[in-house]
Amino acid sequence: MLARESGADAVALAVVPGRRLLLRVSVLGPEGPAAGRRVTVTLGGTLGRSTAAAAPCGTGCYGAALAPRGRPSSVAVQVGRAKTLFALPAAWPPTPADGIVRRADAAWRRLRTFQFRERLASSRTAFINTLWRVQAPNRIRYDIAGGASGIIVGPWRWDRGRTGPWRRSPQEPIQQPLPFWVAHEDAHLLGRVRSRGVAALHVSFYDPASHAWFDALFDPHTLLTLRLDMTTTAHFMHHLYFAFDEPLRIEPPAPG
Repeated sequence: MLARESGADAVALAVVPGRRLLLRVSVLGPEGPAAGRRVTVTLGGTLGRSTAAAAPCGTGCYGAALAPRGRPSSVAVQVGRAKTLFALPAAWPPTPADGIVRRADAAWRRLRTFQFRERLASSRTAFINTLWRVQAPNRIRYDIAGGASGIIVGPWRWDRGRTGPWRRSPQEPIQQPLPFWVAHEDAHLLGRVRSRGVAALHVSFYDPASHAWFDALFDPHTLLTLRLDMTTTAHFMHHLYFAFDEPLRIEPPAPG
C-alpha cells in the first residue's frame, strides 16, 4: 500500500505479488473518489518495463495486471497528464509488518511528552505549518506559523488568532498521546533507511477506519514514530517527531 499527493488528488497504489502483479489504483479528488479518469500504469523491472491502461474496478478504483520483467522495482501511475512514481521495496515481496505497527501503537501510549512539526495541505499551494506540543494525559498546545494558537488543559481550551487575547471555552475531554491511525491493515516493511542520521524502519499501511494511507519511519529499537505521512481526500499530512519524554509543561495562558 503506497500513496502520494498528486496536485489536488490523492493517488494510492496497492500491489499484490504473483506471477502477474495486480496493480490497483485509487484516485481521490478534492470531493472524494474520482470516477471517469484515464489511468495508465507502467511496471518497471530489472529487465525492462511494461505498460497497461487500468480499467475501472469501482468508483475511484482502477486496476490492471502486469507480468514483471525481472524483479519489480517501480510503478508509474499516470492519471490524465499527472504522473506519480512509486518505488517498490528492494526485498520482493515485502515482509508483513503488522507486529511492528502494533508495537509502534503501544510506544505512542507509553509516552509522557513529545513534540512534532506538521505540514498539513489540501493541495500543493494550500497548506499550513504548525508546531505541536503534547503532554500526557490531556494537554496539547499548537502554534500555526503566522497564524492561530490553541491550548487544551483538561476540560478547558484557550484559542487566539494571530494577534489578540486568548479566549476560553469548554473542551470535550481528550486522551493523549495516541497514534494518528485508528486501525491498520496491509502493513509491510519497505526497507531499512536512515532519517536525519538515525536508523529507521520504513513501513506503509492502510487505516480502514479513517480511509487513509500511512507511510511511517519507526525507530528500530524503541518503535517510536520518527516521521509520519498520511494521505487521504484533500488531506496531505507530514509529521516530524522529536523531544520524546523530555521536560515539558503545558499550562493555561497567563491572565490578561
